[in-house]
Amino acid sequence: MAVVEPAAVREVPYEQRPLTPVTAVARPLSPQQVVSALSGPQAVTAVSVAQHHGPVVVLHDGVTVLGVVEVAAVARALQARRP
Repeated sequence: MAVVEPAAVREVPYEQRPLTPVTAVARPLSPQQVVSALSGPQAVTAVSVAQHHGPVVVLHDGVTVLGVVEVAAVARALQARRP
């Protein structure tokens, strides 16, 4: 699994985009960055592990990508919930 890097896409001339393979503008993800839909402490642990491998976590149900979440956004949400 990989995520497209917007900065890499911007560097490809517009007229070349239809000919440019996705792999040229994507960054592969480590297996630790791809997690199933979790909640509670399991979700926090998965994001904690993923942060050592990159800035995003991909939520995947085994067939479909459910979403992409920035690790920093998860950290901000957790900080906001602290009393």
